[in-house]
Amino acid sequence: LRTNAAPGSPVFPDTHGRAASRSGVYREGLRRVSIAAGLEPITPHVLRHSHATWAASANVPVIALAARLGHADASFTLRRYIHAAQADLDAIPAAILALRRGQTPPAPTPADPKEQA
Repeated sequence: LRTNAAPGSPVFPDTHGRAASRSGVYREGLRRVSIAAGLEPITPHVLRHSHATWAASANVPVIALAARLGHADASFTLRRYIHAAQADLDAIPAAILALRRGQTPPAPTPADPKEQA
């Protein structure tokens, strides 16, 4: 507890003395942790995009993913949130080769979150 706080001042102030917003606390915390880890700053919105991409790579139905993200239209989720994961792109040549040889293409493997950002 802060003992020197003026009456009516926020319990959890931001760096400017204003009440810290929950999203601002998360955003600033992610920024600091990502920079400390030697990464580019990460935001909660980047995590939403990553979550959508990883889920799509794991074959989660887009309609379910759209509902999870709060989107009424699954096509919006596809257009704006799902990005091609490198592991999925890397699997394309092997899948095509298997089909050309009359074989069943290898099952897709979910993207490794460590390779995405």
